[in-house]
Amino acid sequence: MIISKIYKGQGLGNQLWCMITAYALSIKKNFECTFIDNSNSFLGNEIFNLSENFFLNDAKIKYQYFEKCFYDKSLKTNLFYFDKDIINVRPFTEIIGNFQSESYLFNKEREIKDFFNLSDKTIKLSSQFKKFNVLNIRGGEYKLHRELLLSDSYWKNLYNLLKNKSDLPIIIVSDDYHYSKKLFPKLEIISNDIQMCFAAIMGSKNIGLSNSSFSYFPIFFGQKKNTIYGPFQWSRFSNKSNLWVSPCNYYSDWQWVNSNGEIVN
Repeated sequence: MIISKIYKGQGLGNQLWCMITAYALSIKKNFECTFIDNSNSFLGNEIFNLSENFFLNDAKIKYQYFEKCFYDKSLKTNLFYFDKDIINVRPFTEIIGNFQSESYLFNKEREIKDFFNLSDKTIKLSSQFKKFNVLNIRGGEYKLHRELLLSDSYWKNLYNLLKNKSDLPIIIVSDDYHYSKKLFPKLEIISNDIQMCFAAIMGSKNIGLSNSSFSYFPIFFGQKKNTIYGPFQWSRFSNKSNLWVSPCNYYSDWQWVNSNGEIVN
């Protein structure tokens, strides 16, 4: 049995990465998988059609496995990658970590999509956004951590890239309405509705992203995008050390935009 526990303070993206990693790993090892949410903190209840007994309040945990990372002194942060040793976990282990590498899916994409059923409402909502492009702007607590907050010029460059990509209208999906409104006063903004935000990202044709884990799974569960733009070097945008922070967040199908608005190969 592989165990994934929901913790207070996790965003939906963090919750899904941990849960889906546990499920994919359980298939890989032919173990059972158990999800614990004893604080009723899961944020995706409306997005997914999960059975009443999907989450348990408790389970027998013999071991805990903590994902490995390494600390970079110059950037003063932990860097995560794919921890290949996770494949050696024993039964009745709770896995704890970041788990944001595509390698943690273990090529079980079809099984994951079959198991984590989207609600009919989410699917219906996503169909409304097939003729839109999306800017997924992250503000909120990022404004308290300036190293995470992307520059205004990054968003202006993404807007221009999307405009040049197609004639489809651009809407904003954001956790911070007022911050987004200052950046783009004339654009429609979807905010404070996690299901609608998830559905808009799912259904959009092209998308420009922040350095947030929230966006990965609406893209994963949605129709294939024409183009996905993300910030070069992820959570330390265009840093002087020229490092990806973190390496796990380099996704092969995405295009990466630097501080000059250029797509970097």
